[in-house]
This record gives sequence, C-alpha cells and structure tokens, in this order.
Amino acid sequence: MAQIMMSYLFKTNLSAFRSAILKDDTDKICRILDVERDHLFKDVDSTGNSGLLLAVMYSSPITVRLLLSQGAHPDKANSITYETPLSYLAQLKCEPNSAEEKRAYEIAQSLIEAGAYVDKPTFDNYMDEKGSIYLGKETPLMIAVKKQNLTIAKLLCESGANINYAERKSKIRPIHIAVTNGDEKMFDLFDNCGAQMKDVLTEGDNTLLHWFCYIKSNESLYILKRLLELGCDINAENHHQRTPLMLGARNGLVETVRLLLNKGAKTDKIDFKGYRALDFAKVFNQMACYHLLKDVTDPLPTVSSEASAQGPSAVRRRLGPTLSNQVRLQRDNSLVWRKKLQSNEQRRATIDNHPSPAHSTQSDDMSVVGNNRTIDDERNNVDLHQSVGNINTDSSFNSYNQKIDQGYDKVWEVNAPTTKKDEDVLKNIIRSSQRKLIMKLDKRTKSLYMT
Repeated sequence: MAQIMMSYLFKTNLSAFRSAILKDDTDKICRILDVERDHLFKDVDSTGNSGLLLAVMYSSPITVRLLLSQGAHPDKANSITYETPLSYLAQLKCEPNSAEEKRAYEIAQSLIEAGAYVDKPTFDNYMDEKGSIYLGKETPLMIAVKKQNLTIAKLLCESGANINYAERKSKIRPIHIAVTNGDEKMFDLFDNCGAQMKDVLTEGDNTLLHWFCYIKSNESLYILKRLLELGCDINAENHHQRTPLMLGARNGLVETVRLLLNKGAKTDKIDFKGYRALDFAKVFNQMACYHLLKDVTDPLPTVSSEASAQGPSAVRRRLGPTLSNQVRLQRDNSLVWRKKLQSNEQRRATIDNHPSPAHSTQSDDMSVVGNNRTIDDERNNVDLHQSVGNINTDSSFNSYNQKIDQGYDKVWEVNAPTTKKDEDVLKNIIRSSQRKLIMKLDKRTKSLYMT
C-alpha cells in the first residue's frame, strides 16, 4: 500500500512539474525542484521529452534559463528520437524577424552559453542512389541548412560549429545540402566561413557540381558560377563516368547547361554505358537541352549502306568506341593473353615437329607429355557460342577471330535489318553475344597460358 501511495505521489509531482513548465510558472517549478530535483533528469511525458526539451518546445526563454541554472543538461536528448534541444531549434522554420524566430534564437543562445555541444549529432534516415535506407547522423548545423534556418545556422557557425563535418557513410557535408537547395544565402555563409568546396567528394565520387545538377528545380546560376570560380572541375566524372553536363541535360536544366557549355564543358564525354550529354537529353525528353547540345556536339560517325552490307564487323569499325565501348575495352585488355596464346601455339608446333631425342631423361619426357596433354585438354573443353559454331582445336587464333566475325556476319545477313531501329536492336544482340564470347575467350587464354 505504501508503494502504491509513493508511486501515485511521484506521478502527481511529475505531472505537476510538466504542467508548471507548460504554463511558464517559474515559482512552482522552483518549489517542485526543491523537493524533487531528480525531475530535471527524467522524462516528463510519454514521448520521451525531458523537462528542458519540453520547455524549449513550448515555454519562454526565461523558463529555459531557469532549468539550466537549476542543473538541467543542455544536451539532454529525447529518449526515443534522440533529438537534442539544439537539433529541435535548428529544424524550426520561422518567418524572418518574427517573434517565434527571436524566441528560438534566444533559447539557442542560452543553450550554447550553458555549454551545449554545437556538433552533437542526431540520427536520421538516409537513402543512397540504389534506394537503400540506412541510419546516418547529422549535426544541428546540417539540420538548419536542410530546413533553410539561416538564423540558427549563423549562430552555430559563430559558436564554432564544424562547417566541414561529413556524414560517415554518405560523406555529405552542410555545403552539399546548401548547393542542392539552391540556397544562395546559406552558400554565402559557408563561403565566407571558409568551407571546403573544390575537391570535396561524396559517396559515388560526386562533386559539388554533380550535386548542383541533380535537382531539377535547381537553377541558381550564382552558386554555379561561384563553384566554377573556386576551381571545381567542370568535366569531373563520378563513379558512373557521368559529368555535371550529363546530369544537367538529363534533368532539363537549360540555363545550367548553357553556362557549362560557355565555360568549356566537354560534350564528347561518355559514361559507362556509352551515353553522352546529348543522349541523356534525348532519352529523358529534355528537348530544350537537346537542341542546345545538338548545335555544339560533333555527330557520331554514320554507317553507310556499304558498311551495313558488309556486316556488323564493318559497322563496329565505322562507329568506333561509342557503339561498344565495354566490349572494345575487354578486347584491348585481352591482347596480352592473345600474344601468350600464340606463343603457346608456336611452342606446341615446335614440340610436334621436333620430338625429344631418345637419350633424353624420363623426367624430360614426362614434362613434354604433361604439357601437351594439358593444352589438348583445354582445347577440347572450350565451349563456343552457338551462333559461331565449334572452333577446330588445331586452328590458329587468327582463324578463331575470323570465325567469330563470320558468325556475326551470318546473323546480320539472316536478319537483314531495313530500318535504323532494327539495326540498333540487332547491334544490341550482337554486343551481348560479344560480351559472353570475350569472357570465355579470356578464361580460355589465361588457362592455356598458365599451363
């Protein structure tokens, strides 16, 4: 019975403490704290708020200063959301010069004077480029920039907040948020405070210029010009080999694209799929950007009717790297293995034409036989693509390449594309076959060389 009565009295006193905070009744707050000072460090409601956090949300600066003077910790966070008093004030969006803005500024100033840690992070959910959601951290300054709360952001910067703080996984900094929002005043704040901008990369090797061009509604040419003046690389590539010009064309940022072109952005760069800025504008139906880029982009080599009649091998030679960039790269990388395979062919021919002498040792005979057996086994285990057919195991590497081209020419001849669309479809099919063959070719040549 005594325990029930004590619990009831405790809850009653805690409720009275919460009520006194909401009513700004400083006298009652002092009387309660004289008896129950532990109330300063406990949650006063079911949502995890402490007395100080509740006062920051709903009370006057006088009540906040009273609780701080009584010993409330300025960084005491919500026990459920982990939101600190400074983080809460940073996310407020108040009208300029309003009473609410003045109240928030005064309370934030009192918290900082009481020793609040201006860079204490809180948890927030982030989504990466792949759509995966993970738990990240952001400082009060990052929150203020996100909510475009310039008043609190200035106060935090003046109080020593880290303007170059980078989130652990995404590497996002406050300046990235300001650039993405197109917030010129916030950008000037960080520029005047000396924030790093030139070589700052986030996850995916994206520069500030990439971040500027990611948002469709972002057309703040002032920020773009300032980034270029600070030395940001106009032709920088992210991990997809995409430049800011490509992103601007994809999102229809006409003035951004025009400015980038005037500043010397390259139009012939291609991403990992072989697309140029002009291709992005066309695919995403950004016709204003498309016409702007079309006037300054060199046309691709055209495929003549004679080349089409000669088959895809001639088409590949005429179109160059933009048609099958990845396949061409894989073939170039396998040139070394091709030479080594040819040397194996020559070595085997030498062994066949000049058998070991009768007086050679048994170990020499075994090594020669072992070498021949291994190479023959590798030859017999080669599985070639059905569109090409089986390759004679005794054929040279040159005849192997000729056989592949003959197979592609046959595919081209049988399908006989008559329109540009049909040609593109058939080229994609051939490219897919090339990738599979080259992967098998690399595997085969490497294993032959290792033996």
